[in-house]
Amino acid sequence: MGCCGCILVVDDDADICAALRECIEALGCNVTIAADGFAGLAQLEREPLPCFVLLDLNMPGLDGPGFARRVRATPMHSDLPIVSMSAGTQELRPPVVHAHLRKPFQLTDLEPAIERFCRLSRT
Repeated sequence: MGCCGCILVVDDDADICAALRECIEALGCNVTIAADGFAGLAQLEREPLPCFVLLDLNMPGLDGPGFARRVRATPMHSDLPIVSMSAGTQELRPPVVHAHLRKPFQLTDLEPAIERFCRLSRT
């Protein structure tokens, strides 16, 4: 599997980010990390846009739901695929996100999103 773009991981847990980076890069994808929702929004202002955002819901500052609402309210990013993730019971559903993963999850649980969103050209 190869990726034609980059995946933006927005999560405040450095260990989870490191593990996700290692696993996703092993699949041939590039990864960009943002430590919170504000950093994630700033990253979206840079080019190129990611294939999709892997978004933790529970973060200090701007949390996952707040990040997703802001992305959906921005015309330029309103259709950007978002896959949320959480260890708790909080969950976002379509149309706010395209999918949700409950932590801990296996990399095989993430592969369908990579296949679906990273094979598409976002130019």
